[in-house]
Amino acid sequence: MGLKKCPYCAEEIQEAAVLCKHCHSQLGLVTNEQTPAPTVPQPVTPAAPVTPMMPRQIPSRPVGTNYFNTGWGKRVGYFLLVNAAVVLGLTYFVGDLALLAPFYGFLSAFVALLFSKWMVKKTFGVTLIKPDEFRNDSEKMIYTIVEELAQKAGLPKTPEVGYYISPDMNAFAAGMTRKRSMVAFSSGLLERMDLASIEAVAAHEVSHIANGDMVTLTMVQAVVNGIVFIATLPITVLMWILCFSSERNAWWMSLIARFFRFIVASILLFLGSLVVKFFSRKREFAADAGAARLCNPQAMVKALEQLMQDKAEAPQTQLKYAAFKVNSKPSFWEIFSTHPSLERRIESLKSLYR
Repeated sequence: MGLKKCPYCAEEIQEAAVLCKHCHSQLGLVTNEQTPAPTVPQPVTPAAPVTPMMPRQIPSRPVGTNYFNTGWGKRVGYFLLVNAAVVLGLTYFVGDLALLAPFYGFLSAFVALLFSKWMVKKTFGVTLIKPDEFRNDSEKMIYTIVEELAQKAGLPKTPEVGYYISPDMNAFAAGMTRKRSMVAFSSGLLERMDLASIEAVAAHEVSHIANGDMVTLTMVQAVVNGIVFIATLPITVLMWILCFSSERNAWWMSLIARFFRFIVASILLFLGSLVVKFFSRKREFAADAGAARLCNPQAMVKALEQLMQDKAEAPQTQLKYAAFKVNSKPSFWEIFSTHPSLERRIESLKSLYR
């Protein structure tokens, strides 16, 4: 494939490119009266014809029918059961103070969930696509894909759709409820993936929303937060008592208590993060399977294979939101990762859809 010069920044780009990778200007969709702004690109290559892999059983349901059993009653039941077990266990050590665990854990985790969409918008610099003011055909295409998938998944409302500038191929979903959610794509993904693969990634994110995965992980985090709070509360109370004590060694004892609280909290948060990451990995498998039901299963496999070839690094500011994304760089041991390895995800899909 030959090269050409971008008419806006004069840098060399691929001849077939519709978006300049240097200045992010869109090519070929601009009139003489307009200067292009960084906009969502149209995929470079068309979707290749594929022979669909059929699952063992696919429900015959029309578009608009809910494909997903969110199981809210079961999830809330498990949440209350686990909190009751935590309270009973901690009562033996701290007495009635254990009753504070579920309230503190619930409050801290759900406040974080409440502001999660706003935070990721700011961190990633997401540009939202307005359905009544499409800036070009590419934006209309991306929005239409998400809209149709949302209807097929039975969502009560189409999520907000946006894109952000990042060299890695990625996407994420965020939001507190199925009515207040968002799906965003990186410019790297939109530049280098074909249309079928983009649809598969969008289906993966819509599946997260339809399954209520953000709330599920928040419930798990709420239990962890409650345990950490109650486990360190006696040490915190002791620290305050020592602060107002006139004892000669009160300052040193307060310093030791502060250090001990830090150690206990760090250990509990580390162990709790392993539990949260375990549930996160389980939800990734479920979202892959849901995406395969919403679109072509082979397209989902192809999208994961393309993600395996992506060597671009996400900006440092985005790393703390790795759990939100369709793909996250694996840790040395998978137990420390929010996502299963791409190889395992591909094998899991192939085992379901043969």
